[in-house]
Order: sequence, then C-alpha cells, then structure tokens
Amino acid sequence: MIKKLYVLTLISLLVFNISFSQDLLSYTTESSATERDNAEKKSPVFEFKAYPRDSYLNSITKEMAGEHLLGELIAKKIYLFNEFYTSEENLFPGNPATKTVIKKPVIYEAVKRIERDLKKSVKKGETSVSEASSILNTVLDVALNVQTEDTRDFEKAIQNAGNTKSKIDLFTKMVRLNY
Repeated sequence: MIKKLYVLTLISLLVFNISFSQDLLSYTTESSATERDNAEKKSPVFEFKAYPRDSYLNSITKEMAGEHLLGELIAKKIYLFNEFYTSEENLFPGNPATKTVIKKPVIYEAVKRIERDLKKSVKKGETSVSEASSILNTVLDVALNVQTEDTRDFEKAIQNAGNTKSKIDLFTKMVRLNY
C-alpha cells in the first residue's frame, strides 16, 4: 500500500512539474498571460492600407465643396467622403426616380454623427475650431482610406462603441493607416 501511494505521489509530481516547466520555458506566468490578454482586449489596433488623397482634394473647387464650420479642407474632405460613400441608382429602368445607396453604412453614419457632434461642440464653445477640425480631419482620413478595405471587425467595434467620444477614440487612436 505504501508503495502504491509513493508511486502515485511521484507520478502526480512529475505531471505537475512538466506543466510548470512549460510556463518556465516560455517565461510566462498566469499574471503575465492575463496582462497580455487584457492589453490585447483594451487596445485593438486596426491596420489599413492608405493612399494620399491630394489629387482628389486639389480637383475639388470651393464651389463644389461649399462652406463648412471647420474650414475649407474639411469641406473638401466631406464632399469627397459623400462622393465615395454614396451613389444614386434607378429604382427600375425607365423610371427617373432614384434612390441613394450608402456603401458601408456603419462607417458612414458614424462619421456623420461625429461631424454633427463636433459642430455642436464648437457652437457651444466646448471645443475649439482647430481641435475639432483636427479630430474630424483624422476621422475623415480613416473613413476615406477604409472604403475599399475589409472592415467587418472595425464596423463591429464601431457598433459596440456607445457614444460619440468612444467612436472618436476608435477612429483616432485605434486605427493605423499604412501609407
């Protein structure tokens, strides 16, 4: 009986030792593994290819873009954003009536919401024009560059972001554009 107990104890110690040695070989502990998992959950970074839009922006006149509270560059980018994300389609052949089709409606609606809230913030005096212009410029750069990319995960993150502040953080801090 004592031999069986001794053998059973020896086997259990060997099994536990092997499992602990795997952690030692990879230099991980439970706390470091949970810290790494938490860091990955807190800051998912979305990476997208980016292309300069200067040639498009230079071809847009002030008359085409119109006026915008946050400046001429923002007005041009909003015009370009609307051109890229919306299109008109006939309801059916022969009928002159058309409907507006929005590509990537989650991103489109988020950018429009951010623009509206930044305008309100500037009018109330809560945010300066330069700060709001900088934020919206970054948001529009992201939106213009992700138009042709696979953005399913990014769109889910936008939908999960509750308020406009978290959506702004998502666009400005969690997205990396690779030029």
